[in-house]
Amino acid sequence: MDILKAHKKQQEAQAEKLGSVWIDSGLVFTNPLGDRLSYRTAYDCFKRVVDSIGVPSARFHDLRHTYAVNAIRAGDDPKTLQGNLGHATAEFTMNVYAHFTEELKTASANRMDSFARQLLEDK
Repeated sequence: MDILKAHKKQQEAQAEKLGSVWIDSGLVFTNPLGDRLSYRTAYDCFKRVVDSIGVPSARFHDLRHTYAVNAIRAGDDPKTLQGNLGHATAEFTMNVYAHFTEELKTASANRMDSFARQLLEDK
């Protein structure tokens, strides 16, 4: 959060410096004029990062997939996730990521089994 807050201050200073030339896109990461980054800029930066951490085969789309899976694991409801991903329906979202919801169901069943066994042992 500290890094993002510092970035926002830098962006505000840039906007003040440029005045009416600044494009108030409302985006977090922008080009020097405040507009969206080009695909090429974002892609090149992404590739530099994944190369530096030893995952050169990672695709930009993998970030979206990772977000979706972690949102499911964190307990986001399907409708919220659908909106965040821009899918037409929550059903589509859950069909795409169904294998992760099955893992969560299995984990939940195992937790309930352990809980029930503990109750029986306590009697």
